[in-house]
Amino acid sequence: MGVTLRTSRVAALIVSIAVCLASRQPAAQRERATDLLARYLHGDFDAVALSLASLKDFDGLLKQLQSDAPAWIAAGGPENRVKRRLTAATFALEAARVDEWSEWKERRLPIDPTDRSYAQTYGTLPNFHLQRVLVWYPPPLLIEWGRQLFLDDKTPSPIERVWHRAAIAVAERAEDPEFLLGIHLRSDSDAGEITYLDKAVARFPDEPRFRLVAPIAIDWTTWPATRESSKPDPHRASIFFSATAEEHAFTALLNDPDVGPEAHVRLGVLHVRRGNQDAALKDFEAAEAWTRDPYLVYLGRYFAGQAYEQKKRPDDAIRSYRRALLTIPRAQSASFALAAVLARANQRVEAARLVSDAVGPNPEPIDPWRAFADADDRFWPLLVGRLREELLK
Repeated sequence: MGVTLRTSRVAALIVSIAVCLASRQPAAQRERATDLLARYLHGDFDAVALSLASLKDFDGLLKQLQSDAPAWIAAGGPENRVKRRLTAATFALEAARVDEWSEWKERRLPIDPTDRSYAQTYGTLPNFHLQRVLVWYPPPLLIEWGRQLFLDDKTPSPIERVWHRAAIAVAERAEDPEFLLGIHLRSDSDAGEITYLDKAVARFPDEPRFRLVAPIAIDWTTWPATRESSKPDPHRASIFFSATAEEHAFTALLNDPDVGPEAHVRLGVLHVRRGNQDAALKDFEAAEAWTRDPYLVYLGRYFAGQAYEQKKRPDDAIRSYRRALLTIPRAQSASFALAAVLARANQRVEAARLVSDAVGPNPEPIDPWRAFADADDRFWPLLVGRLREELLK
């Protein structure tokens, strides 16, 4: 009896611990997707964002949206359908952005290659490596799910344009060319393409920011090769693209009234990587003559400093870095680069001060160099703010 009593007490203790642990799970794990949608619809944006930040099961969230969100949208009646649909689509973007740096995609064999029955059905194993498939994780699928909510409207609305720009911003933060461009440009037999850019352009063919997406996506595939003759990493998509293709894509946009200045800066950066410093400097000068956007002016001046360093012209590099810091004071990329050049010139006191100033300010100034690869993600606060404003009307 004593053993039985002790066993019962242990069992009760285990149950109690399990209950306590369950009660301590993050709120987002216990809250249904439709509950989060309702809170988001009523303007509780920051609290919902915090719930998403603590969420662990985004696959479960996606499945709930797929199964429950259509009924939730319809439950508001015809007069609220547009707002509820925008709520669900924007919520999906916020969820995708929270989770995208944790998971995005996987290239997977569709069957276990150790399964010898494969050979009986599909042929010999040596051909198997050509039949990989892309397995998308929740973030890109959330974006694609949100996009499909707008397809009932034959004529896209202005706020849908904002949503697509925000979706592109989230996707560019993931730096995945296959999501944006698809995999039809690849030479193997991969399956599972999404080609998001084509779908966005089909809805808004005149959106100027979309013109830069493809060349930027190509840029991700060619980095970090610095010369056309450099051998690409065989595990990267760079084997299917080239810096020459990237150069042509940016060159075609140099006279574009909307994105021409940024095309000049990005083409100039490509020239720096390829060792063509004179061409790079001309592009940076052209960009600054055309725009007053601090983001682009800073980048042009910062990368001009890099080009001058390659040309062994430290005085001009110093001048360029100083001009960059006039645009965005204490930005770390130019501060550190300038400090390094000054230290080599034995101007160590100023170099130390630059580093100290760059790591000390609170809040830290936004450094365009850090946002350069992620392209339109720099517009995310503005775009999601505009979407939220629309829901509050």
